[in-house]
Amino acid sequence: YTEFTNKEGYGTAPSLNLASLDYSRGIDRPDYTVAEEQTQRQLGLYLQDIIEIDRLTVALGARHDWVKTETATGAPGNLGDAEDQSDDAFTGRVGVSYLFDNGIAPYASYSTSFSPNIGLNPDGSAFVPTTAEQYELGVKYQVPDVNLLVSAAIYQIEQEKGVFLQPSADFSTSVQVQLDKLRSRGFEIEAAAGLADGLNLTLSYAYLDMEIIEGVPGTEGNTLSSRPQHTAAAWLDYTVQNGFAKGFGIGGGVRFVGESFGNDRNSFKNDARAYVDAALHYDVQAVEGLRVQVNATNIFDEDAALCTEGFCYAEQERQVIGSVRYRF
Repeated sequence: YTEFTNKEGYGTAPSLNLASLDYSRGIDRPDYTVAEEQTQRQLGLYLQDIIEIDRLTVALGARHDWVKTETATGAPGNLGDAEDQSDDAFTGRVGVSYLFDNGIAPYASYSTSFSPNIGLNPDGSAFVPTTAEQYELGVKYQVPDVNLLVSAAIYQIEQEKGVFLQPSADFSTSVQVQLDKLRSRGFEIEAAAGLADGLNLTLSYAYLDMEIIEGVPGTEGNTLSSRPQHTAAAWLDYTVQNGFAKGFGIGGGVRFVGESFGNDRNSFKNDARAYVDAALHYDVQAVEGLRVQVNATNIFDEDAALCTEGFCYAEQERQVIGSVRYRF
């Protein structure tokens, strides 16, 4: 069950001198001129099962959803009559894997999805649900007599009616629209190795080709903005196994994000960038299952702007998060 209320008003902000920034000047709240309210109710029934026959594993799932959306628009305090929209869909998934004696386990999967949306098209009509279809082929290999697991996969996802921002011609405003069809193709590979007692290394690489098949005129055949084709990561972690420091650990790694387009018309690009992360953790020896951990991301405060749909935003700054976790 979801309720959504939106009110909009537009006004003019005071000018800002970039050479002498003054953030103390207030901005008067403009009068609301547009209002919209939505209520959405969803009911779903699902069934799933996992079948194991010797070294063969089959996963099956099925689901049916019913969604009713009521939408009212107008001026604040004077909304029109609500319009009803009913949607329903049957979705499912099937996956098959087989484990060979040599440690190789190929798998294949197929799934469909259905996701209701909250919000309105520019013409005031309610968004229809987003649907998708995914195919995936992959393999996992546990190298015999070696603490090494390698996995690789190729996939294709076709999505219809996804919700994205569309800027105006002068980029002064933006509206949400639904793209008729978006296709993602790619592959991923990852290796996780135990190099020594307590020392673990993880390496990964992913390639993504996300293409607008049917969408806003002038963007069809282009790559969706802010989606890099190439990403990679490396992470090394060590946990002390003996002595007075037993249970203490430290980790560090690098994340690489390749260049991407800054808008759906593909007229300019975001630069490639890299982030350095680190972690400290301690498995409390007196309490089995208790771990205290501190994670730091973007240690060197990479702050290059990232543009999507023609609008640019500052990257998330350095972030430090502490956590306490207990496993039963």
